[in-house]
Amino acid sequence: VVLLVFAPTPARAQTAQDRAAAQALFDAARAEMKAGATPEVCAKFEESQRIDPQIGTQYNLADCLEQIGRLASAWINFHELHALTRAREQPERAQVVKARAAALEPRLTKVRIVLSGEAPPGLVVRRAKQKISARSIGAALPLDPGRYVFLAEAPGFKAWRKEVDVAGEGAEVVVTIPALEPRPPKPEVEAPPTLSLAAIPPLAPPPMKVEPAEAAGLHHRAIAGLTVGSVGLVAAA
Repeated sequence: VVLLVFAPTPARAQTAQDRAAAQALFDAARAEMKAGATPEVCAKFEESQRIDPQIGTQYNLADCLEQIGRLASAWINFHELHALTRAREQPERAQVVKARAAALEPRLTKVRIVLSGEAPPGLVVRRAKQKISARSIGAALPLDPGRYVFLAEAPGFKAWRKEVDVAGEGAEVVVTIPALEPRPPKPEVEAPPTLSLAAIPPLAPPPMKVEPAEAAGLHHRAIAGLTVGSVGLVAAA
């Protein structure tokens, strides 16, 4: 009866092909749900809801997620449905989803992130790639069971990383972030000395190298030149 109450209701999608694809996924998932909920069945409901959002599709998605143990995801979907059905003035549906959410709340697995010391300036905490706001630190946050990576980093400090197993219905897992270790200062690189052109001595011309044969020729030419010059002086006198 509840599933009939939450049968898909008409809504405008982008195109007729979108509606047809969403309806086909919904029908396939409903047929497979008869044999039991699986992650693949939930994925079909989720894709149908993404293509063409419907109250009935989201209800079936929440119901499927609850059956496979993803209680936090089911709980938030029931909460969203409660707000949506109240806004659309559907009191019967609102009452059903409110009761489903209330029944799930004590079974939720929660994670509480705490800091062991004062937060350094610019601290950023993430669960995998999702940033966790500063207001959420210290609060018990519902989370589906699984293995998660928590990271903390701040300018001038070494990054902190830890893998945490989140499991157990009604359990609360505490993730404690220690005081971050400061990064060592970078060594200063000395600039090379500046050379002045005035300090560079002028280069002396290289000595002329004269071969022996060439030196002998120069000697004979010098003697001949002196002889001719002497004869010329005598003739002039």
